Amino acid sequence: MKRMVGFLVLVALVTGASASVDLFFTSSADPYGLRVPSLAFLHTAGNGTDYRDGYELTKDAGGAYLTPPLGPLPDAVVDCSTGQWAYIWGRFNNEPPDAWINGVAIGVDGALPGVGNIAWYLCENSNDPNIGKRRWDGDNEVFYYNPAGLIAVQAYGIPNANADVPWDLYAASTRTFLLGAVKCATCPGQLTFMLGYTPIHYTVQPHPAVNVLNKVVCVPEPTTVLLLALAGLVARRR
Repeated sequence: MKRMVGFLVLVALVTGASASVDLFFTSSADPYGLRVPSLAFLHTAGNGTDYRDGYELTKDAGGAYLTPPLGPLPDAVVDCSTGQWAYIWGRFNNEPPDAWINGVAIGVDGALPGVGNIAWYLCENSNDPNIGKRRWDGDNEVFYYNPAGLIAVQAYGIPNANADVPWDLYAASTRTFLLGAVKCATCPGQLTFMLGYTPIHYTVQPHPAVNVLNKVVCVPEPTTVLLLALAGLVARRR
């Protein structure tokens, strides 16, 4: 009996140790992201009805929300020479069902701040009578900062819910939520999370560990690479 109790305690400790919030990127070329991609670098559509205006996750043929599979993820390859970008995601990993993110400080190394470079989604639905909520508090410029502090005091935040929260860009099947979008400052280049800026605050204790699952590799298209190589040859011959 004592051995069994000891085993159960060990299992509990191992399970607790593996709990985290995972951060990761995907490419806009992948089938994951916003239903209306043209909204990717706007923190809100500005009408107070973001969900109706297109801020929703993409779906598969059966109507389920599309999110990257669980487990290790490959690096997100972004062809920035053709205008591709990266989406920024988070995922609850073995966190308690009553966990609720009410604040996160987050940054992306290799990206610039400002409109058109980075956007954190406000999920502003205060004018929608069926929702009446927003994800974060704060003035508009906050959602183009890099790094940014995203806070929910009067706002809703992000729950570890058992059901989809469509307006909050949350898919319950994988406990995954979409945070924003980002472009590479240089092409070629890389994007990584600024780990020093990623504390996450919960309405329950303890606050979770933060894991980073991958990075972004920004590449030009092969034609561009070839042209750059030819240009280098011409320059050398001169």
